[in-house]
Amino acid sequence: MEEKTREETRVGRLRIKPSVLGYGSCGTIVFEGELDGRRVAVKRLLAQFHELARKELQALIASDEHPNILRCFALEEDSNFVYMALELCASILHDVVAGLAALHGQGIIHRDLKPQNVLITSSGRGKIADMGLAKRVNVSEGTSFYTHTNGNLNVNDAAGTSGWQAPERLTQGRQSRSVDVFSLGCLMYYCLTGGAHPFGERLQRDANVVANSYDVSKLKYFPEAEALVKACIDADPSKRPSATEILAHPMWWDAEKKLQFLIDASDRVELEDRMSDRSLLRAFETRAKSSIACDDWTKKLDAALLENLGRYREYDGTSLRDLLRVIRNKANHYRELPPKLQRTLGSYPDGLWRYVSIRFPALLLGVRDFFAPSAAREPTLAKYFLSIDAASKASFAPPLARAESIPDKPLIAPQVFPSRPGREPCEFYMKTGRCKFGATCKFDHPQGVHWDVHNER
Repeated sequence: MEEKTREETRVGRLRIKPSVLGYGSCGTIVFEGELDGRRVAVKRLLAQFHELARKELQALIASDEHPNILRCFALEEDSNFVYMALELCASILHDVVAGLAALHGQGIIHRDLKPQNVLITSSGRGKIADMGLAKRVNVSEGTSFYTHTNGNLNVNDAAGTSGWQAPERLTQGRQSRSVDVFSLGCLMYYCLTGGAHPFGERLQRDANVVANSYDVSKLKYFPEAEALVKACIDADPSKRPSATEILAHPMWWDAEKKLQFLIDASDRVELEDRMSDRSLLRAFETRAKSSIACDDWTKKLDAALLENLGRYREYDGTSLRDLLRVIRNKANHYRELPPKLQRTLGSYPDGLWRYVSIRFPALLLGVRDFFAPSAAREPTLAKYFLSIDAASKASFAPPLARAESIPDKPLIAPQVFPSRPGREPCEFYMKTGRCKFGATCKFDHPQGVHWDVHNER
């Protein structure tokens, strides 16, 4: 092939090497290259797509220096091709939501989110790439638009990638930033499940999207992620969360934050005892059955924990408030618990959260959903419903002057596998050092057996 036999060439400031990093649509090829001594990826487009390259460059400039959007360093051209010098990355998902929030904050809709367009730098920084179909929304005129594909087709209004488009894109309905959120939901499911798609096999996806026929059951062991993906791929665009709301979702929380939220929620509910109007408490208890997922939560606890609880007070196994009381008390006084009970509950916070989440997988989201409508008026809970401001404040900090070092070998993103002591070792992990189920796997992945992210720290 021409790409394999071609020699190193120079176009303007760009030095373009023969090695091919990847391929895109419309004859696009990505080569390894250098720009003023800095290693970059060189995206080569046919000359007739100059307008597409120019619009992509404009979108990248508008969000330049955000850590989660691919940077474009230069645009060069010759008689046959247009060349874009981009950050050198390898495909994988990381930090894409922060990048999407930044784009949407600039009034830019990407319109082609898919695995191939999410990249990661050698330093582990995730990037959104390929802005060729991006569209800027004029906020003063509204935040939604129609895409017309009949008659004279403008290349920037062309459809995105089959299988990754929202239903309103497929039916040419009115569109908004939520089309990216839909694609993001599909992308998240794809990454969390090792390549599965919520709308099925490749040739069935568009039809299933229009019919709202999806399956996210592979995330049933990761309820926060399952709930977020479902919200993102909702057929009704108005019900999908914004990118900033996604950043605040419990899916991203660690064990300590999840426990602290339940502790703060418990403290808030306890305040009702001082109120003359206890309607909030009554409404809270209506969530008990769905959040606990049983008629009596005490039946899901170990005998050692029940014995310890009985020493101090009586608990109502049907009360959601009482279950939160138990979690709050054991978390706040964990170090004072008998060693045997500590071993039963596991280490704090990870082991304790695992103990709670396995028995009550719907609890965290059930409690959070209850407080969501009033969160803005709850000083101790509002922080759990806002995205991290620090990310956006730091998003436009100047990059380091020193160029990032790029390894010669292809970059492979580290997987983080769940550690589940006491469970059978995962056979996929033991044999290969990888696991096709990723974070959703219910088996143990002993640290140190194979290379993992912990060994790199």
